[in-house]
Amino acid sequence: MDALNQQSDNSVLGVPASSSVPNDGTGVIQLDPYLEPYKDSLRRRYAKAQDWIKKIDKNEGGLEKFSRGYERFGFTVSSDGTIAYREWAPNALRAYLIGDFNNWNRDSHEMKRDPYGVWEISLSPVDGKPAIEHDSKVKISLVIPNDHARIERIPAWITRVTQDLNVSPVYDARFWNPPHSYQFKNKRPPKPQSARIYEAHVGISSPEAKVSSYKEFTANTLPRIQKLGYNTIQLMAIMEHAYYASFGYQINSFFAASSRYGKPDDLKELIDTAHGMGITVLLDVVHSHASKNVLDGLNQLDGTDHLYFHEGVRGRHELWDSRLFNYGHHEVLRFLLSNLRFWMEEYQFDGFRFDGVTSMLYLHHGIGTGFSGGYHEYFGPSVDEDGVVYLMIANEMLHNLYPDSITIAEDVSGMPALCIALSLGGIGFDYRLAMAVPDLYIKWLKEKQDIDWDMGSLCFTLTNRRHGEKTIAYAESHDQALVGDKTLLFWLCDAQMYTNMSTLSEFTPVIERGMALHKMIRLITHGLGGEAYLNFEGNEFGHPEWLDFPREGNGNSFHYARRQFNLVDDLLLRYRFLNDFDAAMQWTEQKYGWLHSPQAYISLKHEGDKVIVFERAGLLWIFNFHPSSSFTDYRVGVEVAGTYRIVLNTDESAFGGLNRIQSEQRFFTTDFAWNGRKNFLQVYIPTRTAMVLALETISPNMVLEVYLDPCTVNSRKVLAGLDLLGTKYNLNHINYFTGEHKSDSYSKINPHQTVPCAKDGDLIITESNAILQHAADEGKPSSAYPADRHVRTDINRWLLWEASVWFQSCYVYLVEYVVKPLLKAQPDENVIEEQAGRWNHLAAILDAQLGKTKYIAGNDVTIADIAIAAPMHLHEAQRLPIDKHSNLKRCGRGAASRQTSQQWRRSGDPKSVGIHEPGDDAQQVSIKDGWHRADSFSADVNGFSVHKLRPKFANSWEDDDAVRKEFYPEVVDFLKKTVGARRVEVFDHTIRTKKNSEKKLTEETNTSQRAPVRLVHCDYTAESAPIRVKQLLPDEADDLLQRRVAFLNMWKPLKKVEEMPLTMCDVKSSPADDFFKLFLRYRDRTGENYVMRYSPKHQWYYFPQMEEDHVILLKTYDSDKSKAQFVGHTAFEDPNTKPDAPYRESVEIRTIAFF
Repeated sequence: MDALNQQSDNSVLGVPASSSVPNDGTGVIQLDPYLEPYKDSLRRRYAKAQDWIKKIDKNEGGLEKFSRGYERFGFTVSSDGTIAYREWAPNALRAYLIGDFNNWNRDSHEMKRDPYGVWEISLSPVDGKPAIEHDSKVKISLVIPNDHARIERIPAWITRVTQDLNVSPVYDARFWNPPHSYQFKNKRPPKPQSARIYEAHVGISSPEAKVSSYKEFTANTLPRIQKLGYNTIQLMAIMEHAYYASFGYQINSFFAASSRYGKPDDLKELIDTAHGMGITVLLDVVHSHASKNVLDGLNQLDGTDHLYFHEGVRGRHELWDSRLFNYGHHEVLRFLLSNLRFWMEEYQFDGFRFDGVTSMLYLHHGIGTGFSGGYHEYFGPSVDEDGVVYLMIANEMLHNLYPDSITIAEDVSGMPALCIALSLGGIGFDYRLAMAVPDLYIKWLKEKQDIDWDMGSLCFTLTNRRHGEKTIAYAESHDQALVGDKTLLFWLCDAQMYTNMSTLSEFTPVIERGMALHKMIRLITHGLGGEAYLNFEGNEFGHPEWLDFPREGNGNSFHYARRQFNLVDDLLLRYRFLNDFDAAMQWTEQKYGWLHSPQAYISLKHEGDKVIVFERAGLLWIFNFHPSSSFTDYRVGVEVAGTYRIVLNTDESAFGGLNRIQSEQRFFTTDFAWNGRKNFLQVYIPTRTAMVLALETISPNMVLEVYLDPCTVNSRKVLAGLDLLGTKYNLNHINYFTGEHKSDSYSKINPHQTVPCAKDGDLIITESNAILQHAADEGKPSSAYPADRHVRTDINRWLLWEASVWFQSCYVYLVEYVVKPLLKAQPDENVIEEQAGRWNHLAAILDAQLGKTKYIAGNDVTIADIAIAAPMHLHEAQRLPIDKHSNLKRCGRGAASRQTSQQWRRSGDPKSVGIHEPGDDAQQVSIKDGWHRADSFSADVNGFSVHKLRPKFANSWEDDDAVRKEFYPEVVDFLKKTVGARRVEVFDHTIRTKKNSEKKLTEETNTSQRAPVRLVHCDYTAESAPIRVKQLLPDEADDLLQRRVAFLNMWKPLKKVEEMPLTMCDVKSSPADDFFKLFLRYRDRTGENYVMRYSPKHQWYYFPQMEEDHVILLKTYDSDKSKAQFVGHTAFEDPNTKPDAPYRESVEIRTIAFF
């Protein structure tokens, strides 16, 4: 993808990545010069988005606060049980809250109106309980002008509605206030580099003829999705919709999860479980229109047709028979932005697929408009600029508050800059859908013979996407599954799907063709079509029937409103072959990462042979679409020389193929240019087959997931070995000493409950030496594991020797002389004496070998040296009698040992997160002045906030007793008011002054007085914070920890800060993986805090020249994972500091807030 787009801020308040790019909304012209004539339109919408955000900042306290409208509107319950209900209905003369709680008395609970048309009522608790019972029915009753008639409506912000079709199709609003809120157990997974999206509808996700539930989806469908290899789920029909057959696109209650499938906590459990599987979950959000329902929708909520919508014809979509939002209205923006925020916060979704974006972009909504691609169609009077600006603000809000969130635009028009960064003048989406691709396949299947398929046209359609904009490719849409249309396999096989999909029946030419093309179409779409891939559930195995929801026309039957996953499980049916191929395709992408690799180089589009050849992600892709011709020794060009092997083959018998291609064969390149590539190789490609080849000697995009604790011997071995091999990996720290290796979550990864462990796709590797061998086999040949088979055999021999005898012998010394003293136990010299003879015998074997060769297997360090050095890495502390073996001593202190220990010195490398010496590698970063947006920072969102505070404390700050007695109570009162805590405990403070700057950390007196810390850190970890609560409040801790607990540091200057200011990293830009633990040994306890590794994605802020009447709140721990938990912060040398600037003096108060 284009570097300018990728590196520019996705914010209209941000800046482009290059200073040469204008910061006025026209930067996108650098990517697409055809936009030059429309720069005035680009500037206008950019300025309009900025103006909206500035207006919101001024009047609403910022976009972060504005988008939390659900905390003010609708029903809210305070900690004492008081219920507040607010509704915007400016046309109403009077308003009343009615429901089960007051026996539907239409006059007893009148609401009050504010100047802006917001009605409000507060209900005090009754007998200590909320006045409205949980799950009871409620409505708002309004008196409207003209005839003063009563109308009764469902609250617009209601979070739970139910429908009883035996009584009425009209929904009932429910006051949802469960006694216990769902506690999410799993954090959001990292944003996938390659999004492999499984689009699903909960209600149809069962073979049974019924509406399936959230719980059934969690138990039955999620494991299928995980097994298939999809890393993202796109859930449709979640927002409550009145008509089941609308496929979820006629929304009546925007904040309510559909009750058809179960209760809200069931959906939360679904998402939480998916996150535990490492799966990202997106919501198919509908902000393009709303149901026209009056009694249970937004339509005419206050008696007018223009409350949330445009008035008259402009407010109606003639094809969808629905209402259209007025995106230029302040309260509509509040409603829609808060709706997005609500789903992200309450349900922990990871992003959105925005439905019907074309309708939002244009006043004609795409109706009767055939987009030709002319740029005049994307600008001018037909564009709904308010709709465009709303989408810009929505992306601004989402990507600012949730940097890893994903937004997808469903647009058929081809609007330029849809997925370009906001600072360049784009609209800010992450992905757009390649909607032309499935249309091409259906058109060809309907109108063309196979021999007439145009290879050039196919390649053009698959690669024809806007420069720099990420695209989601898919072979067939969910609309094609609906009754009246056909899926790909239905078009290909038609009636024979009912007669010949059994392995016991004839494998007819129709079925052979259908299955072959089904696999080929999906594979070429996956490999060539975009930067992400999408599949609608059931299509992966060629679901045999259309989708038809129960309706009057089909006798309200559920027979076709289901997905027949049972067909895949039947080993006598051919559907399993297609399912297995789809899984192989996803997992192969997981390994090689072609979706997030640069666009393919197509070297051949042969119309006569119907052959397509291209390269992407270091793989060679070969397709033969010819309906009858096979080709032997077919010459194809390839850029990189070497030996190639097949990694994916559509003709495998395991995938229902004819096994004409032998997957174990190898292909050797010839140094002769062909089709514009430096080399060629020759292959046999049977008719209607495709294969993907990879260099045998290298998996260029392999990234191991490694799980270990660097404090263990074998973990250090693996880290050193992977570094020596140059293997890319992601490190997942498993705390061996707290028993994390025995946790349920880790046991799912490694049932052996051991560290280290590695994961390569679906392959789990549990032994340290096996991990090194696998990494060496999959990586480039090197001196660490040479290609020579004899040398490899010798290395393997020593690896087995190390694991079977050497490790155990060295380990005895480690336990007796290192581990036992740490546990305050005495070594057992008898054990050492028993082991000494065996250890010296083994050491003599090594010493003799090292007398013949420089290293164990020759003159180069290999993974065998790493393995053998690891258990003797602490040889001095272990008291190993190494001095008796001179050659071993030389090597033990030489290359192998250095390789092991260097992992503790590295920094700045993502693959060695947490394995370097903290503070040994300073980095230059950009730190922004935070004063211009000081009011927008929130400790719960950003991890820090700035406030005014003029303390009454007038004593000496170096008088610790006075600080505790007089200033601590001020801090308690301030924090209760500021963060809403019911209790605050101040337990510590630190004074940082010049005369304390030379004090050692180990000094036994005045430990509250220190120098500024110049190391990016956070004071507590997820484990140490609860432990600290137990240490400080042992009698109350168990009860207190049942509720939300947060550690907050209040940092206050004692005079104007002119040097060594404090800087904070926005938590939104620093994922949990950026932190690693640092253990701290105090006089009375051992603690731990987080140290943060460098990342160019970090966003840093400081408040220069801060006066003593301001304070900064730092969130150093929060038990609520939905809020900012750990803020990295440090003092730093400000280059603007004057040479004679006075030394910084400050006080830092450490507190625990209980909620």
